[in-house]
Amino acid sequence: MKEVDLGITLKDLDGESVKDANNKGEFIMLNKLAANLMMSANGKNNPVRMLEIATSLYRAKGAIQLEDNDFNILKETINKSEGTVLVKGQILKALENAEEKK
Repeated sequence: MKEVDLGITLKDLDGESVKDANNKGEFIMLNKLAANLMMSANGKNNPVRMLEIATSLYRAKGAIQLEDNDFNILKETINKSEGTVLVKGQILKALENAEEKK
């Protein structure tokens, strides 16, 4: 099991948090971006399971725990997604920092 924390803001190349111009100027969060990338994926994984993972990510207020298989689905889906390097790179970097939980 892995503890994943994507409850952090997307950063621009200057390291500044990015605000969503369409959503009252709120900061763009990696957990919401990851969930949206999972929902737009066309993959071989079980779509119901992907929906459950995406929902957990989207609703998270901080770190969540994922079974190893779910973590691998998340990582693989983000890697293969159509997202930008700025977004995918930051999500994948955060996933590299996931802690092993027992």
